[in-house]
Amino acid sequence: MANSSLSQSDIDTLVAKLNTTTYLASIGTSSYGPLANAPTIEPNVQLKDLTLYETGTKVVARKIVQNNLILTLRTRDVDAALTLIAGLKEGDNPLASANAKSITLAPITDTATEKGFTFGNAYLMPDRCRTNLGENDEPTSVDLVFDCHPMVVSNSNTGVPFTYAVLS
Repeated sequence: MANSSLSQSDIDTLVAKLNTTTYLASIGTSSYGPLANAPTIEPNVQLKDLTLYETGTKVVARKIVQNNLILTLRTRDVDAALTLIAGLKEGDNPLASANAKSITLAPITDTATEKGFTFGNAYLMPDRCRTNLGENDEPTSVDLVFDCHPMVVSNSNTGVPFTYAVLS
């Protein structure tokens, strides 16, 4: 199934899979262990209305001008997560190209050919990350929040922020 031709049914199937499967998360070259729960994905899409030239009021079409996703990963690897967040300092631009991360979500299954997700153009949003506390106010997990932009492959924007394929 090609990403450019996903039907709403295909998207619903992928979302259901995300919500029921345990994933091993890798950000760049670092592993963040099995996630504490299913990752969450929120659309971050902006549309622009195209109006009829003569009147300027009747909307005749809509164009997607931003096709991003907000990806939230809850990891139990508190030290690694806090180190990742601390990598951005005051005054840094989180959306600078140097801060782009590649995130791979590999399903933990017995099948070697199980498909996984790759978000190749993800930017950490430190202002939305959160440390979750347990008993005695000890950190038990960290929610890492990423703004995932459409991926660029061979100097061409794919228009979609992830791939869904067998991971090698």
